[in-house]
Amino acid sequence: MSCRRLLREVSRLTAGVNTIITRLDRIEATVNREEGTMATVSETLAAIQTQLDDVGTDLARELQDLLNAIAAASNRELTDDEQRQADALVAKLGDLKSQIDVADPPPPPTT
Repeated sequence: MSCRRLLREVSRLTAGVNTIITRLDRIEATVNREEGTMATVSETLAAIQTQLDDVGTDLARELQDLLNAIAAASNRELTDDEQRQADALVAKLGDLKSQIDVADPPPPPTT
């Protein structure tokens, strides 16, 4: 084999290797972007879980407040202010339940 043929073959192989390196660089860039995306998704999911935990805590506190208000009012009529507070607690309880249902919908009924 002549030197020219060897040089042409080396040039052809070099071009092929450069094409492969370019493709690998693109793959690496895509993987790096995807890692960033997955990290963002993971952080978002963690934030949503924290919010759901907070809603659960608020719901438990509001339920306890409602139970306390009901227990305190069980032996007498509610004053207008107490009735407003009870109504506000019931409304907030409904809002919190709606938030939970949106974040974690109940399963459909089985037939």
